[in-house]
Amino acid sequence: MAAKRGRPRDAALSRNILTSTLAEVAQNGLHGARLDVIAASAHTSKQALYRRWPSKDDLICEAVRHGFSRIPAQPPGSASLMDDLLGVTACFQEALTASPLGKAYLCLATSPHTAAEARLIEGEQRTYFRQMFVFHGTTVGMEEKIDSILAHLFYRVLLDKPPLGNIALKNFVSGLLRE
Repeated sequence: MAAKRGRPRDAALSRNILTSTLAEVAQNGLHGARLDVIAASAHTSKQALYRRWPSKDDLICEAVRHGFSRIPAQPPGSASLMDDLLGVTACFQEALTASPLGKAYLCLATSPHTAAEARLIEGEQRTYFRQMFVFHGTTVGMEEKIDSILAHLFYRVLLDKPPLGNIALKNFVSGLLRE
């Protein structure tokens, strides 16, 4: 296999670009996001963006995927199903409401030409929740419960509502498990 030509990619710069992209998309939307603003915020050039991603949509999709990858992983089985789900839901809520990730994801999901990619990313996140249910042997109604959790989280982001407090989040998750 032939070696790649040129300098190796700077991982820190790539992370800065992805973080800047999330912020720009969250603030200005998918179509309003400007590559020159993203490049300036990441202290690089537009040319550096195009060397890494063939299009603005590819960059935005990668930025959203990167944002979700930064949610702290909690392996299933560290506690009860209730505690596992509560921990994962709290981490997702924090990531979606305290960072530009939630708004950037919604921009991706509501644009006709990136909606399919948004569904793939959402499916990747569902897998994480599925692992909790499967590990604890509670798969009856699993998909509907995951739908409820994700719908609730995205609803709060969409309407710019504050995140649920610990007690309200615990009541929400325990209510789902009682159904």
